[in-house]
Amino acid sequence: MSYDPAHLPALRARLRDKGLDGYVVWRGDMYSGEEVRPCDERLAAISGFTGSAGFALIMTDTAFCFSDGRYHLQMQTQLDDAAWQWRDSGPSALQDALSSFGGTLTIGVDAATTTKARFDALPSQAGDTTLHWQLLEDNLIDEVWHNRPAVSRRAAYDLSDDVTGQSAAEKYAKLQAYLRDNKQDGILISAPDCVNWLCNIRGDDLANTPFHLCFAYVPATGLPCLIDAETTREDVTTTTLAAFLEAAGQLTGQRLSYDAATVPMALYQTLAAHEVTLVAEACPITGWKASKNDTELNGFRQAHLQDAIAFCAFWYECETDAALTERSETALVSRLQQSRQRQPDYICDSFETIMGAGPNGAIIHYRAIAGEDSLIQNDSLLLIDSGGHYRTGTTDITRTLAIGTPTPEMRHAYSAVLAAHIALAMAAFPTGTDGAALDAICRAPLWAQGLDFAHGTGHGVGHILSVHEGPAHISKRGRIPLETAMILSNEPGYYKEGAFGIRLENLVAVTSPEKGFHRFETLTFVPFERDLIDTALLGAEAVGWLDRYHANVAELLLPHLASEEMASWLQTKCAPLGNEG
Repeated sequence: MSYDPAHLPALRARLRDKGLDGYVVWRGDMYSGEEVRPCDERLAAISGFTGSAGFALIMTDTAFCFSDGRYHLQMQTQLDDAAWQWRDSGPSALQDALSSFGGTLTIGVDAATTTKARFDALPSQAGDTTLHWQLLEDNLIDEVWHNRPAVSRRAAYDLSDDVTGQSAAEKYAKLQAYLRDNKQDGILISAPDCVNWLCNIRGDDLANTPFHLCFAYVPATGLPCLIDAETTREDVTTTTLAAFLEAAGQLTGQRLSYDAATVPMALYQTLAAHEVTLVAEACPITGWKASKNDTELNGFRQAHLQDAIAFCAFWYECETDAALTERSETALVSRLQQSRQRQPDYICDSFETIMGAGPNGAIIHYRAIAGEDSLIQNDSLLLIDSGGHYRTGTTDITRTLAIGTPTPEMRHAYSAVLAAHIALAMAAFPTGTDGAALDAICRAPLWAQGLDFAHGTGHGVGHILSVHEGPAHISKRGRIPLETAMILSNEPGYYKEGAFGIRLENLVAVTSPEKGFHRFETLTFVPFERDLIDTALLGAEAVGWLDRYHANVAELLLPHLASEEMASWLQTKCAPLGNEG
């Protein structure tokens, strides 16, 4: 992160030069992904806020930073109170902030990093304030970011059919048949995960997301064209983004579909100016790749076995480390990564590990920074949210560990979260059930204890793609029905500001319906923290689920552990709970 407080006054000077009253910067790049390259961390560069979601509004004499409930504590910690106001990023957040100004304002936005959907949603009126939005060809943050990291690109690599379960040729044929059936001449694919899935390619342009950053144009007949891709494949053509835009006149009169949620305004405007008939629709690939095929599902299971071995080896090392409370959070992050790196199919971590000791665990998406992080605290909780990409699949797991002796309050809260986790894991739900209904099922045990959490209950997970994948999710706003072979997380939590945080996460796959009802297959197999479980808060049915789960953990992992001592440790972790309280 290249934050410098001098960036803000320099940006305001650029606003005056351009006759603008304000500027909006999104936390994102032209590819609309959650993770961005260091050179695209513009929100962090201007504000110092490093969360993975949010935006900023910079006016000539004030500035606002917006993000959701996961990042409220982080914004309070990272933002300079003298220069910034922090706000929740609710539906009317931007409008509410602008309503206090009055008059007529001209606000600039970057055409390359502003999607069509986002631009269309910008308000024209905010109270007594009339708003004009000006699309800019150049990003003003880049113009004042004096120490911006260099832009880097690497070549794509291919995934074999024994990993993907479907050839690129089969996927092309399916997509082109879809286009012809819908009387479309082509499709512009502006989400790199969809391009990567379609072409069975991956890349390492990003640290924790194995995308190759590129767009694609796929005609209803003929070869797909990859835009700004580094590949020598013979089943596609390639071009640069500049060359594609320059040649956009060749598409005049054609009927082309695009996804407004991801297409940059810079690209949309150029096509519209050449009288291309643009049809807005959700990219069909988003739904296709969300339901995994049998090969992908088996790959996830293999990846989770390796990940469980790695996590348990790390956990065992922590529990046998006499100097654990002298270790820093970042030291344990490195130790966990090294444990994963020892697995044969490991590619990279699937996101930056969250290692929150004591009160840092209450910061939902906390990131430890070397030299600024905390030591592991005795008689406290340690929240660890981490995962890996492997050659066959992707993982995401959260466990909360007891360091020393937990308090009764910690055990009570942990057990309530565990009850919520198990309630979702055991759920049976009819075909067509959406994420909002399942969210309520999960939260009910927490609500019964007067507890809740300010994030979603579950997100979709891509196959060696993004660890956060649409279209379905389990949350209060989840309106997409869950379908067979979708993979999602199950991760309720509870956070006590200034004290501790608890989150318990497994990945689950939606099973085929039986008599019209789906269930979940649990993919993650790592014990829960025995020292934090009060079985009186779970009930007999939940304890039975937990005992079966731990028996499966032991059966899967014992043949792969490095020593008899570690095997004995795991057997203790997985012993039946029975009527323990």
